[in-house]
Amino acid sequence: MKRLILLFSSLLLLPVTYSQIIVDTNKLWVDAEYINFGPGFTTAYRFQDDTIIGAYEYKELYKTDDISLTDWGLRGWMREEDKIVYFKDPYWDDDEYILYDFNLEMGDTFNFIKYPWPMIVESIDTVILLNGELKKRIILDCFGDSEEWIEGIGSTRGLTKVTEGIDVSDLWYWLNCFFENDILKYEQFFLIYDCFFNTTGIDKNTLDQKIVVSPNPFSDYTTFKYELPESGVIHLTIVNHLGQEVGVLIHETQPAGKHQVQWNVKGLSEGVYFYHLTMNKQQTVNGKLILVR
Repeated sequence: MKRLILLFSSLLLLPVTYSQIIVDTNKLWVDAEYINFGPGFTTAYRFQDDTIIGAYEYKELYKTDDISLTDWGLRGWMREEDKIVYFKDPYWDDDEYILYDFNLEMGDTFNFIKYPWPMIVESIDTVILLNGELKKRIILDCFGDSEEWIEGIGSTRGLTKVTEGIDVSDLWYWLNCFFENDILKYEQFFLIYDCFFNTTGIDKNTLDQKIVVSPNPFSDYTTFKYELPESGVIHLTIVNHLGQEVGVLIHETQPAGKHQVQWNVKGLSEGVYFYHLTMNKQQTVNGKLILVR
């Protein structure tokens, strides 16, 4: 019995091992673009054939905005070596640049070619994927905003979208879903929408003209009043300025007609928040909330 206890104790002391392989044909990324936190469209990425360019061997990276995943086009070329991922981007320059460096340690600086200021590693921790895998996460400070990298996956903004969306008030990029061997292993908080969507052109006026939020600014509570043109599945969520969900006020089927719900604020600091009212995962209304103390 003592031997079993000692063996178990020694296993607990073993370091967590991580696997850093991004350039892999068994993986699929689905990035999403949100405008004012409302859904726009998703873009899927996957690797295909090997190709030699100059002195290096790359994997071809393909992308598609087609939610049926049938119409693919070349996005660029990527390779990795010693936990460093290099990207040859035809939209940027002829030369490759470093997209990720998973050798970074606390306090290290990463100078990204597309970002004007140094990115400093502010923390390193571990995240658990949907299948229970442990993955190392590096969080970098980007002049007041943050960038998160997960080993084997890449940026939580999207595979090729390192720093994109930072300092842009109405355009956001997120990694919606990540699959490996057709298994969903990671999904982002915005999955009140599907993994794949394209809502460009959806008429949102039926909801836009029928919602009132008052008071706003507010200190203790605010009330959402809205009118539904027809019965539907309603999802009302609140997120902070980092896009982190801080409350789910409604997630149910409601009949046509007038409705209201109150948001009582507890334990939240003052600042700017956003609400997203979605009907049937299609019609979406987004708005800004200002909490003052």
